[in-house]
Amino acid sequence: MDEAAQRRLEDRAEVHDVLARYFQTVDRRDRDRLRSLFTENARWSSAGAWSLSGADGIADGILKVVARYRTTFHLMGNESIEVDGNAATTEVYAIAYHIYDHAGAEQAWVVGLVYNDELVRTGDGWNFNRRSLEAKWIQGEPIPHPE
Repeated sequence: MDEAAQRRLEDRAEVHDVLARYFQTVDRRDRDRLRSLFTENARWSSAGAWSLSGADGIADGILKVVARYRTTFHLMGNESIEVDGNAATTEVYAIAYHIYDHAGAEQAWVVGLVYNDELVRTGDGWNFNRRSLEAKWIQGEPIPHPE
C-alpha cells in the first residue's frame, strides 16, 4: 500500500472516531468534549426545525434538548465517509432513543435520523464544520411541553 492510500485509511478511521464520539458525548452530556468536536465557526441544523452556530452554541443547544430526558441512547449505523485532503464529507444513519417518565410511566421517543456532515482537519484533528440532521421516522412522542 502506498503512502497516500495509507493516509486516506487513517483519515477515514479518525473521522469515524469523531462521528462515534459525537453520539457518546451527547449521551454522556459532556459539554466540554462535545464542544471540542466542532470548529469555532461550525453550523448545526435540524431540517426545518432549528439551527445552532459556533462550538459553544452547538454544545449548549444540544445539551439543553437532551437534558429534558432521563437518558438518551444513540446507535450509529450505516456511514459513508469521503476524505479529500483536509476536508471530509459524511452521511450517517442513526437511531436515537429518548427515555423519560410521564405520569408515572416510562416513555420512549425513538427517532430514525440521517446526519450529513462536513468536517475539516484542524490542529486538534478532525472537527465538524457543518452538521445537519433529518428525521426520517419517529415513534412515540417527545416530552410534552409544560403548559
